[in-house]
Amino acid sequence: MATIQRSFQRTCQLWRRVSQQSPALSTGLRHMSSTPEPITNKRLEGKVAIITGGAGAIGTATSKLFAAHGAQVVIADVSDERGEKLAQEIGHGAVYRRTDVTSEENVAATVAFAVEQFGQLDIMFNNAGVITPLDTFENLDMELYDRHTAVLVRGVVCGIKHAARAMIPRKRGVILNTASTASVRSGATMPLIYNINKFNIPGLTSVASFHLAKHGIRVNAVSPHGIPSGVVVDWLRLLGCDSTWEKVVAAFKAASPLPDRHTTNEDIANAALFLCSDESGYISGQNLVVDAGFCQSVVYDPLQLGDPFKSSP
Repeated sequence: MATIQRSFQRTCQLWRRVSQQSPALSTGLRHMSSTPEPITNKRLEGKVAIITGGAGAIGTATSKLFAAHGAQVVIADVSDERGEKLAQEIGHGAVYRRTDVTSEENVAATVAFAVEQFGQLDIMFNNAGVITPLDTFENLDMELYDRHTAVLVRGVVCGIKHAARAMIPRKRGVILNTASTASVRSGATMPLIYNINKFNIPGLTSVASFHLAKHGIRVNAVSPHGIPSGVVVDWLRLLGCDSTWEKVVAAFKAASPLPDRHTTNEDIANAALFLCSDESGYISGQNLVVDAGFCQSVVYDPLQLGDPFKSSP
């Protein structure tokens, strides 16, 4: 049970394929931060951004923040209901576009859509994810590995490729890829396929930054630490744990190096805003780890919390 408990902290950001009808998921959304105050210093004014996984937790926070800072946002996702609702909530600063990142044709079409509709593409945020199951090397399902790699790695490659094609003629642009603390610290997550795939992202980011620098294109990655979400509650329940939203939040706070604090979707959105704005104009090839120093800490069991998810006898 201890190893299963440790695995949940990386699954929460990859929630978008969970049933939209999940009651715990709705509970998690209600706990997200409220709408920020109006922004006067808009850092993305006149920019056009595509955010894959744009209707998920991190994607939602980032779409709202980018639009608030003046960007025209293309919310690219496969969750049509959530994506359309989010675009309507944001208003004129956003549009939803169904995009399956496992299909290169879909990705290319979404990039073409952004350019046709808005005249340019300035920002590509490759943020789409998928939940991976518990597994071991000796029992690794290679077909499942291929399917998940198609989202977590190949989807990013497709995003970089087609964004670069749109950006090269303009000699500028920013590409951002979602990695994870699982890309920095082996064993930081239990789901093996996820861990393997996320380790690819910083290297891919570095290679892309080198090859695209001559075209004025910057490429960076952002690595979130665990974020509480409704999917974590549901997932732990499926594993037989006595899980509630309050217990998940308490567990994430206890696992954080900073007292009484856990990573939020808005933390990642703010990091993305910085990396996609002109304020980071000389930063490329980097992986910004948003974890309060977790990956620099000594090795410890992040959930030594008196077994908070132990099932009742």
